[in-house]
Amino acid sequence: MSEGYVIIKHQVFGEITDADVLQQLPKSDVIPAYKIFDLKREIIPMENIHQLDSLEYRIYQKNVIDNEIKPFLREHPGYKVLYFGTATIPLALHLGYCFGSWKDVEVYLLHRERMTWHWWNDDSNKQLPFSTDFVGEEFAGPIDVIFKVEATYSMQEDELKSVVENANKVISLRLEALGKDVFRNQEQLKAFAHQFSLGLDSVANFLPNTDKIHLFPTVPVGLAFLMGTKINPLVTKPIVTYQYNANKTPKHEQILILQETGQPETNITEEDQRFIDEVKSDLKAELENKIAAFAGSKVEDKKRFGNTLSWIQFILPRGNYSEMERGLWKSIPDVAETILSSSTLSKSTNQAADGFFISESNEWQINDRFVFNIMNRLNRDKAQILRAFRMFIFHEALHLHQGLTNYTALNIGRFPRVLEEADYIADVWAMIHEYSYSKLHYGQDAKNEKEFFKGIIDIASKTMWAFDDLDANNEEMQIRRVNRYLIWYWNYLQIEDRNCKNLENIIAILANKPLLELRGLDIRAQAQRTIYRLTGFKIEELEIGYLDISGRIRRASSAGGFQLNEVVKGFRERNGEKILSQLKSWFHQIRE
Repeated sequence: MSEGYVIIKHQVFGEITDADVLQQLPKSDVIPAYKIFDLKREIIPMENIHQLDSLEYRIYQKNVIDNEIKPFLREHPGYKVLYFGTATIPLALHLGYCFGSWKDVEVYLLHRERMTWHWWNDDSNKQLPFSTDFVGEEFAGPIDVIFKVEATYSMQEDELKSVVENANKVISLRLEALGKDVFRNQEQLKAFAHQFSLGLDSVANFLPNTDKIHLFPTVPVGLAFLMGTKINPLVTKPIVTYQYNANKTPKHEQILILQETGQPETNITEEDQRFIDEVKSDLKAELENKIAAFAGSKVEDKKRFGNTLSWIQFILPRGNYSEMERGLWKSIPDVAETILSSSTLSKSTNQAADGFFISESNEWQINDRFVFNIMNRLNRDKAQILRAFRMFIFHEALHLHQGLTNYTALNIGRFPRVLEEADYIADVWAMIHEYSYSKLHYGQDAKNEKEFFKGIIDIASKTMWAFDDLDANNEEMQIRRVNRYLIWYWNYLQIEDRNCKNLENIIAILANKPLLELRGLDIRAQAQRTIYRLTGFKIEELEIGYLDISGRIRRASSAGGFQLNEVVKGFRERNGEKILSQLKSWFHQIRE
């Protein structure tokens, strides 16, 4: 008997109770040791699968595997792992991929006819007959592969080919007798998963220049998890997963790329960790001693002045800031109304899986990986790193006032226009407060107003890239994220322009959010979010539009020194300098 059991409950379409899984443990007089890990964000009906945010869920479940399950198993190597899932096939594959092949797993299937987890064990070791059509001849050129895996129902090859561009090779693994409840024991499941791994090996051995493997499995959820554990991250080419939807055309929608398609996540060395600890220690001192005091002084000022000043007049020297006192800007709170005067920074990061967390007692947690990404984006310049985190703190403090908290942020990306406006307001508010704060504590830095605001826009954009660096998929980006970079690189160019002469000009620029938009990239919907695909576009169809301050619409495609395909390449490479350089070429063509 095992020393104990690690039980993984992977829940999307239905709840899995503790009683359900504990009934599957070996029967004995003594209750065996066990640890249950719940992976669950929200339970949704299967017909609402289009509302599932697989991109966010992928990050969430990878964090659970890396930060909870694997550390526990390292401490308890004698525990057996049991998997129960009511998840989508792409998410089950991804979770198995994250778990890896270093630990044996038993997977349990929900019997679809009886709707129970009870295992109909067949001890005869009878293998289920299958057929394979794998790669047997070498081809050295670039190629895409469709891998068709059929266990529950069959698929039409022509339909799969219509979904995948440039697919030149189809391989397959198929049970001879398809059905929902055909697997009867662990040996049958593991034998089928092993055949799946042999199919991947054939691609690696005979098609070395494969670009992607497009995986279309019709298998039970538990088997999908087991198949995911067979994917070797060092050998297997990027695997694209799809979700079937009979009501869509085409019926298969791309969901996830399992492997990291960008640069592998860099390990945090001991030296890196020391630097991270230093940054967080300095930030803790600054937040609790300087920023809190800065906000506290404004609380005292407000007691003297009351509500006679707008938030912008409250924070900046006297001047004409009328552009920042209209529309949505009128109701923005001043810093005295935020949590900053009572904020602290915790050493704990146990709730900061998505980068950061703010408790109800105004205690901030910041993830080490987030600090690591920012410090690398800013070349370990500690002054710039602390400025980045100050603006981040100012930004998130305003978000709290906007009603955007850890608890209300779930699925907020389904409102891209609302979030774009809220983010822009918080960005501007943070930058202006960083300017006021820096004049008080880092006066020399804020002496040249144009250079200061150019510098903090550069730091802010690199902080945004650090968030995107947390996601390994660099072939897609939410449209609102693309727009946010376009907005801020355009503001940078407007402030850099010789027509911008002083602080009043800068504030007037910031008060009017630029409206820019790309055309020509494929767009897909995922959980009511709209996403650009940054690959597979036609250069001649790329175009950018801009509504300028006079109300004129400007349009441009690639011409002369302006190459829109290089802008898209910049997003794919997460290279802000490349995007800014190309936008500058167009800015100078149309500026007046």
